[in-house]
Amino acid sequence: MSNLKQQLEGLATTIGNDIKSIKKNIKNPLILSTSHIVKILDVPLDKGVTQCQGFTYNKTLDAFFIACISTDNEKQVFYKYNNDFSSLVSKQTFTDKNRLGHCNTLCSVDDKIYITNGAVNPNQVAIMNGDIAIESTVTFPNKIFNLGYDSSAKKFVSILYSGTKNTRSLQYYSKERILGESKTINIISDNVDTNGALFLDNKILMSVGNYIIESDKDNVVSWGINTNLEVEDFAIKNGEVYFVANNNGRVEVYKHSNTAEYFNNINFIPPEIPSLANNVPLYGLDTSGNKWALIKLSSGNGVEVGHKDKPLALSANRITWWDGAVSRSLLTTKDLDGSSKIIYRKSEIDSDFITKDDLEKILVELRKINGVN
Repeated sequence: MSNLKQQLEGLATTIGNDIKSIKKNIKNPLILSTSHIVKILDVPLDKGVTQCQGFTYNKTLDAFFIACISTDNEKQVFYKYNNDFSSLVSKQTFTDKNRLGHCNTLCSVDDKIYITNGAVNPNQVAIMNGDIAIESTVTFPNKIFNLGYDSSAKKFVSILYSGTKNTRSLQYYSKERILGESKTINIISDNVDTNGALFLDNKILMSVGNYIIESDKDNVVSWGINTNLEVEDFAIKNGEVYFVANNNGRVEVYKHSNTAEYFNNINFIPPEIPSLANNVPLYGLDTSGNKWALIKLSSGNGVEVGHKDKPLALSANRITWWDGAVSRSLLTTKDLDGSSKIIYRKSEIDSDFITKDDLEKILVELRKINGVN
């Protein structure tokens, strides 16, 4: 626990210092603090792919794109989501290491998606359309691993490890891929790997180690994040940043809100609650201050909820029980009414349904009419 406490205190200090540096150095930063970042989606992966890599939001297509890959970079699956991640629009599977490979980063250029390979052909970038079809490839003068595009400036930025720890090289290209300015920035992490690239109004976002790093001209600030996560790439929609991350075999989507802060933010660590002893209940107080048992694990190792002398109310739109293999719904008085009605009162059956005897009488009369014995 002492090590965990030290880690949390260190993280709090880092975040506090980062917030101070943001206020001092960056005007209108893309990231305000980690308390503004919350998970919004777990991405179900197709068989054969194990991790996410590139990610972007295309304003023209009004859709998000996530690239996921196999461990050996031989298989790629692209997922296209609508603009609020409420539905998966389409997906497409590739086995194209030559053009796609690691799918290191995605960036949106007009109505196209630019894909850096990251595994082979380091100068080559694939171009994909909104139907998730590869249209062509283009070549940059230098190696391209992490590529961002600013649609307002009509410029690319390429982020490269410069060969010196705690630094990154930023290379700027025109839309026609002509190399312009290059510069080196200092970063907090000594990790040699760089993930992601977002470029907007001279601001650049990347992930290095367990830090999200924002560069604005000569100013650089960093945010320490949950060490279980590996942030892979960034997107921006309506001025708010999104990113994808790998989390121990799971692919997750996060959103940074420019207005809201979240208790269950990216760095939230649930408190450790000690287990109750067997047959010892968790108690609650009524309005008179009397103590009542709420839940416990009985001496027979069954879960008991509520108290025999108190009513119990469950709040849900549907109640189910699961035996470890099959899930079943419990019928309630709600099922007596409405369009989904499946339980009928006796009076309703008498008025709405025909009895067996009455049916037999009708059948007899029909036979007589049709001359059938």
